[in-house]
Amino acid sequence: MRTGRPRQPIEIAESVEQLYALYRQEKDGLKRRRYQFAYELKRAASTDAAAKACGISGTAADTWVRWPRQGGLTELIAGQNWVGRRHVGGRLSEEQEGALVQEAAAG
Repeated sequence: MRTGRPRQPIEIAESVEQLYALYRQEKDGLKRRRYQFAYELKRAASTDAAAKACGISGTAADTWVRWPRQGGLTELIAGQNWVGRRHVGGRLSEEQEGALVQEAAAG
């Protein structure tokens, strides 16, 4: 379990019952997990407990906690959907890549 600063309250206007209903109705897996996370936080669970209940890492939980502070539940549900590392481009220059493609085509 992580230690550090105490958790600051997160302003989510929806009630626990509303969050649970939204969680149950959602078909998209990621959005459903985010509704579950909001539900767990609203139930006064710690960030770590909410993350564990949702099956996400502590790092993801820290990111997800920032979004409601910026724009409420809608910001949490619409948050970034990054999976893995972002593509930063190849290591070969365009000339090197072109030469490699020609060499591969020649056999």
